[in-house]
Amino acid sequence: MARGRRTDLAIMLAIVALGSAVTILWGERIGIYQGEGWDGQAYAAWARDFPKAILDKGVTTFQSDRVLPSAVLYYTLDAISAAHSRAHVIVAFQLLNVLALLASVGFLVRIAVILEWSRPALWAAFVATFLSFASAREALYYPTMTDATAFALGMGTVWAYLGRRPIAQWAIAFASAFTWQALVASSFAALILPRATTALPVTTGRWHRPVAIGIGVAAGGFIIAWFLYVLATPTGVERWLDRAHHDLYPLTIGLVVITTALAAYVVARQDLTWSVWPYVRQIGWLRIALALAAAAAILVVRGLWNDRVSTQGPGFTWRELRHYYAANAVRGPLWNTVHQVVYFGPIVLVAIAAWPRIARVAARWGPAAILTLGMIVVTAVSADARHLLHLMPFAIAITITATAELWTPRRVLVLAALYLVWSKIWLKIGYVIVHDSLKWPDLRFFMHHGPWASDETWLAHLAGVVVTAVVLWLVLRRSPRGSPGQITRRAD
Repeated sequence: MARGRRTDLAIMLAIVALGSAVTILWGERIGIYQGEGWDGQAYAAWARDFPKAILDKGVTTFQSDRVLPSAVLYYTLDAISAAHSRAHVIVAFQLLNVLALLASVGFLVRIAVILEWSRPALWAAFVATFLSFASAREALYYPTMTDATAFALGMGTVWAYLGRRPIAQWAIAFASAFTWQALVASSFAALILPRATTALPVTTGRWHRPVAIGIGVAAGGFIIAWFLYVLATPTGVERWLDRAHHDLYPLTIGLVVITTALAAYVVARQDLTWSVWPYVRQIGWLRIALALAAAAAILVVRGLWNDRVSTQGPGFTWRELRHYYAANAVRGPLWNTVHQVVYFGPIVLVAIAAWPRIARVAARWGPAAILTLGMIVVTAVSADARHLLHLMPFAIAITITATAELWTPRRVLVLAALYLVWSKIWLKIGYVIVHDSLKWPDLRFFMHHGPWASDETWLAHLAGVVVTAVVLWLVLRRSPRGSPGQITRRAD
């Protein structure tokens, strides 16, 4: 690693470490259920007594795939002879999350080296990664979760994919299978379909555009069918649909259909998207077959683990997840986009504006990148931005790659200023007693999570998104060389 990159790494680690220390020592922490929050109660209980809570009592199938952070903390506390008290477990989760954030810094800098980002591009990626509400506030405000660990594993997945490191990719996929099950799909895609080793030949054809149009239409039709099915069979999501603006369904659903169809069309329209056979010949069938066997081994181990501890039913099912996404997608116009910006910051708007460039970069990287973009598009229909957590490292990496030449020190400073506003590090949340998630003071926390946000906070954040978009357009509309419109030009 070059000396400049080592300096950047040291500064970034220091910023994250110092910010984390200040937050742990003097910052806020959620007060609900004695500091454990809602889902965090289960994770904290496992960390206090993993053998009894998991091996003896058992958990749901959904929970059995999220036990790794709690297991690490339980056996670590055991190894250092520390008490497994509630206070110690909460602090242990905070420290684990800090380590996850620091590991993410290391992965990010290595990604910058692999992709040969400029220094401003690296710092833009750092700002987008660590100054969002997700990282700068919630990671340590609500620590008894698997989120920070999952984010670090997602960042590791991107590093291993871009660096073509199959053994590391397999190890990360294995850990993901017991931390954040949604990450397994993108990890497997990266493992089985590694990044192209050399430039793929362009496969041109008159059929590309009609097929791309067909894929876009099919994507829009899929959204319509999915949402109509959920509206016709709302069992389990009635409370979310009750909050939706039913009179705005045509506009709300129409916006999701149009954006999804356009996103799919743009990706399918790239000539390199269809260079599948040249890619397979480049990678080789043996390499793909070995990766499939490695992925199957992970599934076998996870299946055996589930058989051992999943004694409390399925828990949160795939059907419930699909219905949950759709029910929150129809809450109101742009409810999903607004709350993704609230949670992850302005990089979401940069990615939307740069989508054609992002599609070109993904097509050059290979099928796994294209599949991951598809996962992002489908997941992004939901207003619960937290469900994109494992995909955001990839989204940030490919967005910065697609716009790398646009970033200058001044533009990074503007981006950082915007992020400091959106991070809400200046906001006292003070959530210690449950009242009503749709009313103040509870909204100081829930307004950051789309499904629980109120109409008034959505409108306020929508105004903030519009202002942020205008600022970004004014700042990024010209390249550093002075040519207009660079945000939509080819990223080579």
